[in-house]
Amino acid sequence: PLSYTKGVCEVKNVEGNWISIDKTQKDSIVYGKVFTLYIKHNLSDTNNNSYAYIIKPLTTPEEMQSYITTANIEIIQNTPECQAVRHKSLDILECIFYKAGEYTLGTVTISVDKPCAILFKHHPDGNPELHVSDPGQNGEDITVEITDKCTPKRYYGKIEYKFDGYYGLYSMNFLNGNV
Repeated sequence: PLSYTKGVCEVKNVEGNWISIDKTQKDSIVYGKVFTLYIKHNLSDTNNNSYAYIIKPLTTPEEMQSYITTANIEIIQNTPECQAVRHKSLDILECIFYKAGEYTLGTVTISVDKPCAILFKHHPDGNPELHVSDPGQNGEDITVEITDKCTPKRYYGKIEYKFDGYYGLYSMNFLNGNV
């Protein structure tokens, strides 16, 4: 269960290189003020505890505590391989895969062949809506397969990486057929 805790918020001057987080940027040192928000973890913790966060802007501690107890947000997996969160009322599943693998929620299984971030919504008409990103900016195609035990359909798609000289873009085409 989630509980309220205080974070650290700071704005300070830093120097860095945008290319370290965005490979489309120039390789040069920049200086400026950076806003940082984080929670200090107990790094000496040997119990393999996991942490989860919900950030809700413009919320008092009392409002946040109420939100936590009544939220439509369900943290359903938090492992080194995959983090999965479901928004119950919108029926949207968000998964971060840190390596190739699969995640199953109910009758639906999502399989990926590379690390990626996924937003998935299964519509009443049976057609899935899927958004995929490659936060690691590896520039490789990502294969995604969605199966639903309740239907004979299998959705298979390859996210093709396209570099337009500035941004890496992904497109998704589903091919559905019988299993």
